[in-house]
Amino acid sequence: MKNMTITILKTALFSTLLLLFSCQNEGKKSTKVSEVTKETIIFVGTYTEKEPHVDGKAEGIYVYKMNAETGELTYQSKVTETINPSYLVPHPNRQFLYAVNEIGGGQQGTVSAFSIEPETYQLTLLNKVAAKGKAPCYISTDATGDFAFTANYATGNVGLFPIQENGRIGEAISVLNHENSTSKHARQEGPHAHFFAPKPNSEYAYAVDLGLDKIFQYQIDSENGGLLPVGATSMQGENAGSRHLTWHPKEDWIYVINELNGMIEGFKQEGNLAKLTHFQTISTLSDSTATNAACADIHMTPNGQFLYGSNRGKHNSIAMYQINQKNGELTFLGNQSTKGKTPRNFIISKDGQFLLVANQDSDNIVTFKINQKTGMLEDTGLEVAVMTPVCLKFL
Repeated sequence: MKNMTITILKTALFSTLLLLFSCQNEGKKSTKVSEVTKETIIFVGTYTEKEPHVDGKAEGIYVYKMNAETGELTYQSKVTETINPSYLVPHPNRQFLYAVNEIGGGQQGTVSAFSIEPETYQLTLLNKVAAKGKAPCYISTDATGDFAFTANYATGNVGLFPIQENGRIGEAISVLNHENSTSKHARQEGPHAHFFAPKPNSEYAYAVDLGLDKIFQYQIDSENGGLLPVGATSMQGENAGSRHLTWHPKEDWIYVINELNGMIEGFKQEGNLAKLTHFQTISTLSDSTATNAACADIHMTPNGQFLYGSNRGKHNSIAMYQINQKNGELTFLGNQSTKGKTPRNFIISKDGQFLLVANQDSDNIVTFKINQKTGMLEDTGLEVAVMTPVCLKFL
């Protein structure tokens, strides 16, 4: 009887160990499969109609899957019931997408909300509201997804919109107009808001105005639903054409790319969020005397080591920089051809491995690999054809 009991116990122990071994191996197999097939979703905003500055030929918003190991893009779906969805932003909960509709003909623009189907990522229009301005060109949300922020280029104003629990976007609750311009530059005859987004982990939002060469700082009054002006900082260069900005993820450094003079300006945020101190101006071209850089977009790697800016015009390149982690100063590394025309927008993958460029006037999206040691862009040979792509956003 005793021997039988021992045999049963040994058998049970063996079975348990075998099960544990099997589960561990199965877990390893599952992890390996998920790593190999790991993909991420990219939304592509476009121009669907011909405008004075672009020959819009697209059908709407396109959805692609990106292989996170190779950077290769695969078409997934599209939504066509939207006009000139030139800039996009996903909701932080990944269930909704928002777009500005840059309607031409001097008409007021709109802001559209879409639901995202969780399995196929198909977009479905939920609603749209007036942008409260003309030629809306930028949209962002806060980290909680309670508000959307828009910049209207032609009318030079910014707006704050509530986002409802069902993902629909509400009517604007705050619209602020920027001051009149005193510049005589043809592109600066009035205010032209080109960027508006909340600073991460803060109660402040920053707007960049191309017509006024200024960064406007606003406090977000979430309780009363409004924007409170708290300061403005001027660019150092004359007729700079300040367009977009990006924040360093760890330090209080802000970098602004200027469309008209082809420069990037660095600012340090000094305690009070309304005070910015300039510390550097650097060209986006190897030849700093060259003209018509027509800069557009600016982003940095998630670790804050490298910064990139896009040149359009006759250059069509990405300017590459290394960031000094002690003082924030940029060191120019060179220019990489975007293999297309008019790189209006580009994005960097969340793991910092890839940079993808939307070439608006050559109808292609190109994938580059980021060298993790040098920051230089390496051509992967990967690109897809998309009509007049303007904006790329990861889900």
